[in-house]
Amino acid sequence: MNARTNRLARYAGTALAVCSLASVSVASGAFTLRTTVRDFSPSHPDFQGTGVTGEHVAGLFGSTLDASGLPVATLAGTEIVNPWSDAQGNSVMAPFGNSDMGSALEITDFAIDNGEVTVNSDFAVNVKILGSAIYSGSYHRPTTVRLEIGGQTIDPFGDYNAPVTTNLNDDPSATGKTHAGPYDYTINQIFPAGSTLNVTGRSWKKKSSAYSGLNNSHWETRRVADTESGSQQVFVLRDGDPVPNIQGVYNQASVEDFVEDYVDYDNNVMDLADNEVIYLYELGTTYNSSSADFQDLVVLVSLSSEPVAPALSTDPMVCGSSMTYTPPTFGSADTQGMTSASNAASWFADAPGMNASANRSIRFNDDDGDSVYEFNAPDFTPIDSQLYGNDDGNHNRSFTMSTEFTATYTACAGNFLELASDAGAWVYINGQLVIDLGGEASGKTQRIDLDRLSLTDGDSYSVQMFYAQRGTGSSGLTIRTNISPDPQDLSAASLNAFYD
Repeated sequence: MNARTNRLARYAGTALAVCSLASVSVASGAFTLRTTVRDFSPSHPDFQGTGVTGEHVAGLFGSTLDASGLPVATLAGTEIVNPWSDAQGNSVMAPFGNSDMGSALEITDFAIDNGEVTVNSDFAVNVKILGSAIYSGSYHRPTTVRLEIGGQTIDPFGDYNAPVTTNLNDDPSATGKTHAGPYDYTINQIFPAGSTLNVTGRSWKKKSSAYSGLNNSHWETRRVADTESGSQQVFVLRDGDPVPNIQGVYNQASVEDFVEDYVDYDNNVMDLADNEVIYLYELGTTYNSSSADFQDLVVLVSLSSEPVAPALSTDPMVCGSSMTYTPPTFGSADTQGMTSASNAASWFADAPGMNASANRSIRFNDDDGDSVYEFNAPDFTPIDSQLYGNDDGNHNRSFTMSTEFTATYTACAGNFLELASDAGAWVYINGQLVIDLGGEASGKTQRIDLDRLSLTDGDSYSVQMFYAQRGTGSSGLTIRTNISPDPQDLSAASLNAFYD
């Protein structure tokens, strides 16, 4: 891993596998980003047009990047009929909120029956992994998690069936996966009243002691426990419950160590909000064994009336601007033809036989001298007649693009990034989703103002942009920003922009 990759990993809070290298040509009023474009084989099930509707759909990818710096497919999405908008009328990702909004959005009207939650009003869900520690005596076991909400299956942290690539164990040594944490995911979807919520945890064991454990095929299921069946392998904690006094085996941390941020130590009881519940999973042995320590997987679930992005500022005023928002109008659930989390993992990573990649560059110009740089492609087709070739006779439209760079934050400087995309587009800053333009709908626009993020003046941050064109018609892409990449990302070598 080169020095630049290490720097990006530090800013994003995760070890990034670079999907593209950002380079900036030294030119007056312009800069150029180098991107990676991936074309997809006609056999790839996500790029055959099946199920791709002409709708703006949010929530197709998770709110944080995975350990390799890539978006994680959720197999869930919701149509956005009218998007959230800020006080200035800009379309934004829903919602940024203020200090009073969190409590106002809490959902407290729900019942728990043997761990299964039934919610009596429309609701959104946030799930957070507080930790996972499970050891066989010779190696650390991978763990994965899956949600089932109203009959819909959601894998918030990656493929539930992929113990290596989606391992949640705090010690990933057996799988070689770099632990990214914290795993904190808000499902950008509203579920109807009366829906049930079930959380399933799964542990894995090696099929053979001879296996290294570095491949998914080396593992098989050790134990599964869910909150739906009333399994005694899952312990439920609510506000006011006694703090469990359960020590970890093999010198691992205790249950109390995992939940310490949610403990009232004056009274030695759990200190949870009325809309929160914690699940403790025993996935190594039986619940009544002397080795049961119930911290093999520790999950916090929070319910609210709207999806809340956890890493965004909660101040009611930021740099003199009001943090008030106009709520959106949601449509129905929509997966946009995404067939599986594992297939979606190849959208922005090389996958021999499924995609082929090429480097391209896009040029940002400041034509009017206002220090706002713009890339504008009314019909973005960077690989026509190349790689797998055209798929509609005239253009090659089954492709993705990714790019990234770092910049330095200056507080209250009014820095922003705005995307308008007819195809799917997503932006992550420091690994946090800040623009969510899923779906193949014309006229989709979102903006992120950096002052609304929890950034520190003078610190560097990473920006990663992902684009996926899966429709059959023309697709425009416009990116506007007054952000300048950091000097260390400047290149004296001029790149010929594929698009000017």
